[in-house]
Amino acid sequence: MSRFIIAPSASRDLDRIAEYFVALNFRNLFNINYFEGSLGSNVYPAVPFTVQGTVSWKF
Repeated sequence: MSRFIIAPSASRDLDRIAEYFVALNFRNLFNINYFEGSLGSNVYPAVPFTVQGTVSWKF
């Protein structure tokens, strides 16, 4: 059985106002428990549902 991880993001470059950039990112949208990887005997669980917003500008 395979599962899909959905991680949508949206961004907007606001050139008309100045040199602004706005982004909104979602990780693990449906809060599914899964493992991102392993190294030897260590297993790394994925992060829970996370929302990250970014605003930047050049001056």
